[in-house]
Amino acid sequence: MNNYEQKIGRRKQRYLELAKRFEERSKQYYEEYRKNLEMIPPGQPILVGHHSEKGHRKHLEKIDNLMEKSIKFEEKAKYYKEKAKNIGSSGISSDDPEVITKLKKELEETEESLENAKKYNKLYKKWLKGEEVKIPEYILKEYERVKKWGYGNPFYTANISAKIRRIKKRIEHLEKIKQMDNQVLENDKLKIVINTDENRVQLFFDSKDTAMSVKPLLKRGGWRWSRNNMCWQLNISNQAIYKAKTILKELEN
Repeated sequence: MNNYEQKIGRRKQRYLELAKRFEERSKQYYEEYRKNLEMIPPGQPILVGHHSEKGHRKHLEKIDNLMEKSIKFEEKAKYYKEKAKNIGSSGISSDDPEVITKLKKELEETEESLENAKKYNKLYKKWLKGEEVKIPEYILKEYERVKKWGYGNPFYTANISAKIRRIKKRIEHLEKIKQMDNQVLENDKLKIVINTDENRVQLFFDSKDTAMSVKPLLKRGGWRWSRNNMCWQLNISNQAIYKAKTILKELEN
């Protein structure tokens, strides 16, 4: 397991711990809500004008607040559980130091899928003619499904070919980044670091006021604040470098 995978694991664990904490708080508030609810006899109305009216209303308000808090913390627990579940589910991250190796493996597997799709599409035409073909059971079921609905070949090679082109393009882009040297561009208000080790274009301002003076450019450009690196940053790309230089130029005016 490399450093990136360890970092992802720690983040997932942190979200799960937060979810557990909020879940426990939700249960605590619910138990308190239930106990306070049991203090009122079932169907007991508010006795308007009676000396107990004020206390009764306050107690009902307390019960409502406890239930609201229980629901609020339950929703937070669900939110962090979902975040933990989604970590690492969006494919191969460019931040992974082994990204190119993993993408090349994915490319090989996708190219193999394309060849299999072409092979099974050719066999499908023979199968339609009544020729005997040797194929797995699940492929035969796909043939029967396609024949039943009567639309084209059972496997769409265009989608697989498009995926191959995307992977190749991404590998080419990442290999160019790997060949870049770390660069620094700066003036007295801003230092731009093209950090190839972290795959980030990073903005280090001399002060918070300076950063706020170009906040519209930061927001419009999609820059995000990194608490770990204490800077604004974007994934490395020609566009990100251009945006960084635009901010640098703006501060020089």
